[in-house]
Amino acid sequence: MSHTTHELHEMIRKLEEQTIELAEQDRRLWEEFSFLRRVIHRILEIEESENHYTVKITGDTMAISVGSTGTFSAQLEDNGNPIPLPSGSTFAWSADDTNAQLAPSADTLSVVVTVPATDTATSTTVTAETIAPDGNKVQGSVTVPIIPGVSHTFTVTVTQTA
Repeated sequence: MSHTTHELHEMIRKLEEQTIELAEQDRRLWEEFSFLRRVIHRILEIEESENHYTVKITGDTMAISVGSTGTFSAQLEDNGNPIPLPSGSTFAWSADDTNAQLAPSADTLSVVVTVPATDTATSTTVTAETIAPDGNKVQGSVTVPIIPGVSHTFTVTVTQTA
């Protein structure tokens, strides 16, 4: 059975009215309903959208050791199909590890992420954001493990040779 978007919105409105009455008696029910409502609204937003733009991020490695780098690239996609960035658009890169240093390429299609040797984070989320052809912001992210470095203990051994 297929419903129009308008019918689905009306069904949600009626469900909300009925649930509000029940929720006054049960807080847990209200929290579950609120979550489901957000999910349904997001699904409706996606269904109402003519295009489904996403950003796909790929990397040469999907882990970075402390004291080294990782290179990542971004691709704007329309319904899973690669498309070029709209004229004048670029990718804005970020990482949630504040110690990580980002060096985007001149065309912004890739970025080199440097994790300093002193970094203690266990992962970082690398994000690329741009403007889709419909004028909306779109972003993609990938969470990358940060591999701890090998600790070294340096010693000097003195031996008698004669």
